[in-house]
Parts: sequence; structure tokens; C-alpha cells
Amino acid sequence: MQTMHPVIVSGRHVLDTSIFPLDEFEDRLRQARESMDAHGLDGLVVYGNGENSAALTYLTNLAPRMRWALAFIPRQGEVELVVAGPERDLHFAQAATWVKSLTAYDKLEPVVRRWSDGLRMATARERLRLGFAGNKHVRQHVLDSVTRCLPQEVEAWVDVDASLDGLRATLRPRELRTMRSNIGRIEALAAMARQVVNDGGKAADAVRAVEKAGLLRGAHEVRTLFSRDAGLTLQPFERVEAEVGNAFAGFIARRELGYWAEALVSHNVEPEYAADIVEALSRMVAAAAAGVRVSDLEQLRSPRSTGATQHPFTSRGVAQLGLEIQEMAPTEKLQVGGIYSLRAGLVFPDKTGAIGSVIVLVHDDSVEVLLQSAPTATRKAELA
Repeated sequence: MQTMHPVIVSGRHVLDTSIFPLDEFEDRLRQARESMDAHGLDGLVVYGNGENSAALTYLTNLAPRMRWALAFIPRQGEVELVVAGPERDLHFAQAATWVKSLTAYDKLEPVVRRWSDGLRMATARERLRLGFAGNKHVRQHVLDSVTRCLPQEVEAWVDVDASLDGLRATLRPRELRTMRSNIGRIEALAAMARQVVNDGGKAADAVRAVEKAGLLRGAHEVRTLFSRDAGLTLQPFERVEAEVGNAFAGFIARRELGYWAEALVSHNVEPEYAADIVEALSRMVAAAAAGVRVSDLEQLRSPRSTGATQHPFTSRGVAQLGLEIQEMAPTEKLQVGGIYSLRAGLVFPDKTGAIGSVIVLVHDDSVEVLLQSAPTATRKAELA
């Protein structure tokens, strides 16, 4: 989900070993190295930046605050991190990771050469097969900087994004506990937005309150979108403008300890419109199960209201939650151990719109509802 976000991530993000002890990362690293073995790789480079860092955070716990970082992972031995920014800022990154060796970007070349020399010595090979994760988001100049350091040493670069994505598809027990906690906090933020509007505030007031409360309560980052046109479109909060009416429609996403939760919120919606979206969400929850295709769930959102059409914001009806908010393609399937946001939204003939969502955890033979964020009206509709 693309939203406006702060130039500098101002929230709290440190490694809390009471929640994620070192053995958690040892096991994740073991999984990654098994994947390297399967691909015949001698080493692995993992990229992440301030907007997209799922693979990097999974393996190192580091979620870059501003720019980007690279992890250099050998088949055996110590992991090294190169972090964009001056050396004086390295202590911020050090507080967020278990990795002991951190270097500023201006010293990238000696790190890469030392790493590649170690790989060639360990493998007795002159030309290396290296994996790269983060291809979808890496900036070209960063990739060029790495490859220039290894002009003759690389036989092939292998894209391993799909393999690392597969490792993260099923949340581990400690990840599940973290997600449950964050989902509880996103539920409180959604309730706060509704309450601000009930108390006479405007949509911008609700967004300000949500962002402030989210950060004060330990979030690494809070992202929001909200509507100024009766729910038809959502936009980032860039400036204060005149608002009309007392309805609220918005998107709230909160990241804590690297993990994202979201809620789609509509408040003070016409009762029949709210009921239409509640019914759609109820049908999606009833049909959700391991192995169900996203397209099958999206087809259940057909509007009952005459003349209503699908809301553009919910064109993708399912997003997988975890170290990123990943909107799923229609052909993808729900998996056991995954947490998903089921989304529904409609645009109505009177030129108003409403959105809502439900977060579910898929078990072997059941689905657990973790959050209901259905549209609210003067008479609140409940999920069946």
C-alpha cells in the first residue's frame, strides 16, 4: 500500500530481545542459508530501505529509518551490514539489530571486497554465485555500487526474493504474538478516529490524533490516508483544508517492531450502505480458509445496493500482513499461519463512498477474526 509517510521515520524501533531473542534470528538465518544451499549460492546480499525492508528486517531486525541498508550474508560466519548515512548515525541502526558489524556507506567497497575474499577462500572458487534479495525496490545506483566492487568475481547474480518471501509467508509464534499486539493497538486507533469525529472534530483532526497517539504508544511508524470528498477518494495529510460534513473515511497502518497492521475505517455512513459492506465482509470471512484463492474472495463483494460500484481503494480485496502490507494477486491463495486483511468498499449513487476491513488468521481447519473494522452508521451494523 503506497501512502504518504514521514521523510524521517520518527517512531521507536529497537531490538527487544525479550520479544525476539537471538535464537529467533539464528533460526531465520539458518532457513536463509538452507535456501542458499538449494540455489547453489556462495553468498547473499539483502537490500531494504525506509519504505520496503521486509527481507532485511526478517533476517537482521533492522528497518532503515531514512535511506537504505545492505546485509552481506556468507554461507558460514558473521553477517555484515552497510547502512546509508554518516557514521555518527550508526548507533541508531545498532540499537535495532543483533548484527555486530555495521559500516557506513562511504566504506562500502572494503566491506564488499573483504566479504567476497572470504567467500572465495571458503569455497575455493574464483567466481561466485551470489543471491540478491530486494530486487523490486533496490535503487539502481546502490546495485551498481555493489557490482562495481566485484567486476570479475561474480559468475551469476540470482534473484531470491521469492524464496525469502516463502520463508515469511507463515508467521512464526513470536511473530504472531507481535502481530496480535499491534492489531489490538490499530483497533484502538480506529476507535479513536471515530471518537474524534463524534466529539465534533473533522477528518484532519482525527488523523492528527491517530498519528500522535500511535507514535506515543511505541509505534515505529504510522501511515494514514483519509477522505475529504465523502469517502470517494483517499489522500495523504499534506495541509489543512476546509472540510464539510461529519463523516470519516480513512486508512490507518501502524508498524511496531517491524510488523504492520492496518484498518480501513468509515464512520457515520448511511445505514443501508454500511450494511452492504458489512454483508460483503461477512461473506468473505465465511469463505476464507487455507487454499482459497484471492479471486474467489473478491467475487463475494458484489454490492446489494442498486447502482453501487466497487471502491477504487479496495480494488485489491486481500492484503497479507506482517513485515509488509502485501496486496495479493487474484491467483494467490491463503496459507495456514498467514494473517490477512480482507477489504471491501463501495461507491454509491449519491456520490459517497465507504470502506471496511476484517483481519483474519488462517488456521489448519478454521479462521480466527482478529479485527473487525466494518463501517459504522447511526445504528451500528455488526458482522454476522
